[in-house]
Amino acid sequence: LLVCAGIIVLRIKEPERPRPFRVPSGWLWSGILFAALAVALYFIPGAVSTKIIILAIAAVVFSFFRNFLFPTLGILSCIYLIYYLPPTSWLRFAAWLNFGFLIYVAYGAIHSRMTSAEAKKSDANHLAYTARLGVVLLVIGNAMLFFMRGFDVFRMSHRSITGLSGWSLFVAALHKTFEAGSWVEKSWFLIIPLALNTFILCPLIIRRSSQANSLRETDRRSRASSMIATVIAVLSIIYLVIVFF
Repeated sequence: LLVCAGIIVLRIKEPERPRPFRVPSGWLWSGILFAALAVALYFIPGAVSTKIIILAIAAVVFSFFRNFLFPTLGILSCIYLIYYLPPTSWLRFAAWLNFGFLIYVAYGAIHSRMTSAEAKKSDANHLAYTARLGVVLLVIGNAMLFFMRGFDVFRMSHRSITGLSGWSLFVAALHKTFEAGSWVEKSWFLIIPLALNTFILCPLIIRRSSQANSLRETDRRSRASSMIATVIAVLSIIYLVIVFF
């Protein structure tokens, strides 16, 4: 999933970058895949109206994503496979992704071989940039953790509720998802990455921001990075205290 997403990002940000291999894309491949889908639908039993609707949706999707077709199909196939795994698989994915964010901000952004590590350590602009990047990844990471935890609770509730079906089952599972008791239960795939973000990533962002401001005139964005990290750290500590005590 991440590799496919990375291909899309590079295709947008660095379209002219020389590569030993380029993932096929464009109208030709979109047309080939659309034709293959049409042939497959012809031999699959089903109502003609349903097949027409599927082909119409496929035509729009293949046209819109023609330059990122294979990576997009790869992402969709990964999501399809993950969906049928146990509910906690999504939360585990978010947890490991947060570990990656933490490692990148703490080490990779400073020690990249593309630029001198010593220069980066003393460069105010780069320190400020890594602080801002850290805040962005912190917000994305924490949001993913809580969203995936909610999705985890929803799927478990959906499977455990009996006697209901359809919309009633969906509403009942959603109501149970937002009950306070579901969120104060210990879920280590939420707690551990959240604690690492709180006690390692947040202080690191604040420190980088302070270092950048000490080497140059105070920047609003650096101050904002520090403030956001502080607020998130305080809120996360409050949540962890509620969970454990």
